[in-house]
Amino acid sequence: MGPGPCHSDQNAQILWKERLALILVMAAALWMYRGAFRSSFIQDDFGWLVLSRFHSFVEWAGCFFRFNAAGTYRPLSQETYFWIGQRLFGLWAPGYHVFSIAAHLTAVWLVYRLARYFSGPLGALTGAFFYAVHSAHVTSLYWISAFPEPLAVVFLLASVISFIRFERTNSRTAYALSLAAMLFGVFSKESILCLPLVLAAYCLLWARPRVVWTYPHFAVAGICVLMRLLGSVRWAPYDLSLGRNTPDTLASYLSWMAGFSGTVVQNGFGWPLPGSYRWIAAAFVVATLLLIVVARKRRASIWALLWILFALQPVLYFADHSFPYYLAPALAGFSLLLASVFAPSSKIVGWKKWAPAVLTGAAIFWLSYLTVKPEGDWWAQRTLERREFIDRLLEIHRRVPENAAAYIFGLSEQEFEKLENGGVFKVYNLPARKFRFLLPELDPDLPLLLRRLKNDGDGRRAYSFLFSAGKVIDQTETFRSDPERFLPPKPVSFQTIPGVALDVGPAEIVRGRDTLSLRLVNLDARAVDVLYALDGQLMPPVLQWRLDAGHSASVFADMSTPAGAYDFRAVRPSGSSRWIRIDARIVVR
Repeated sequence: MGPGPCHSDQNAQILWKERLALILVMAAALWMYRGAFRSSFIQDDFGWLVLSRFHSFVEWAGCFFRFNAAGTYRPLSQETYFWIGQRLFGLWAPGYHVFSIAAHLTAVWLVYRLARYFSGPLGALTGAFFYAVHSAHVTSLYWISAFPEPLAVVFLLASVISFIRFERTNSRTAYALSLAAMLFGVFSKESILCLPLVLAAYCLLWARPRVVWTYPHFAVAGICVLMRLLGSVRWAPYDLSLGRNTPDTLASYLSWMAGFSGTVVQNGFGWPLPGSYRWIAAAFVVATLLLIVVARKRRASIWALLWILFALQPVLYFADHSFPYYLAPALAGFSLLLASVFAPSSKIVGWKKWAPAVLTGAAIFWLSYLTVKPEGDWWAQRTLERREFIDRLLEIHRRVPENAAAYIFGLSEQEFEKLENGGVFKVYNLPARKFRFLLPELDPDLPLLLRRLKNDGDGRRAYSFLFSAGKVIDQTETFRSDPERFLPPKPVSFQTIPGVALDVGPAEIVRGRDTLSLRLVNLDARAVDVLYALDGQLMPPVLQWRLDAGHSASVFADMSTPAGAYDFRAVRPSGSSRWIRIDARIVVR
């Protein structure tokens, strides 16, 4: 005799409650990261907004057949994402965050689906909640350019779930979906390359004959590695290092996984870094091993541990380039580990069953909030400052005729960071030559310029503005009456160090085709600021130009790069206050 109507109604009621609980988990994630919608464009966003302005389908499709200007291959999560974003939202930043938040919530749902293969509702919901509100996601959800991380995790989880379905039902469709998801993951971020190892570990623990079905996944990963080796890009987008710093990097990642971010450790508890990370990581390792010991699904917990270790490999060896949001694939593994601890039964009765889940959820929610609130506010405030600065530039652009120049005073060297090394001009289609940023402390030719404006009458047709306390003050009438009033109060001085030079090449490059390369000579720095002039006009300095281990860097000259003669006049290690004279020149056609 089959189950009666009462039994069916009871199952439906349990399923309804489980779905409602999952909705509440997603609501908690949305509440935790609601501030992401206040964050606007910053840093790499401007570069991707420019590079993704395709004019045809063929031009867009080309990004799938080359490494991008940053030396990475992420045509779906970067070029396509920003292309679609601009077509749908233009430069309205919250629209882009709709995609990133949607990807995160999708990942939460997939974590839950995965955990349900190995645990009951309570364990799956606990693991999903851990992933949903964890503070490691703050950068990937507040920073638009970090969209590759949540998107790649979606495809990673989708591939794993499809493979498990194939293994259990022998569905060829599920297997094809697993391979397709991995391919889309390859289009999203390099972290997907840990997937074949995760699948192979699953097969070894549950279905060894199925290991051969992971070979195509390994083949996809191998092709990706081979193309990078044969391509004209570096082996990795950042410097790799396997040495003394690797254990400290691992300790950082394990501490972050436990919910103890730098913000919590330093500002919340007042503990010193990185020593605290070592102790937190050690305690976390012990706690993880205890979870495996008490897990109701022992093989699932072991697989989850292997998953965590495999997911850390693509990012563990980046020297001086470790961030919590790189943890997302490993967090999915730890969520599965948490789920495996709880009883697989769907009948959860009594507070003793719920207490561990509630306590775990409360602890991670509290730690996450201590991180997400200040760090999220920091991102939002920085992007707000960018937005207000850009609004001032747009205001000046509207007030100054096309054939006139706006001479702008009052910006410090640090404030030129807000120009994003010229990206702001490109994104908002502002003519760079209209804005003459006068730098009294950097430009030895400024007295001559002001004197010429006064003597030949050009100053009487010029416009002038002063940036002060975040506002723009129109000083046009004062400037027109006597430009020399704006002479610097002290002479300009540059340091001269024999042998220090900046090799740039080639001597002539063509926009939309060539790449500029530079190499710092006889000066040890991982990032530099560069002072240059375009057709004799001093431009705002380029700040934080990252160099590789060989003190070199390269940048693709896209069609939005202003043409002209570029004279490189001074360089300094980023963070230093002393400029060092150099003499280098290229021409952009």
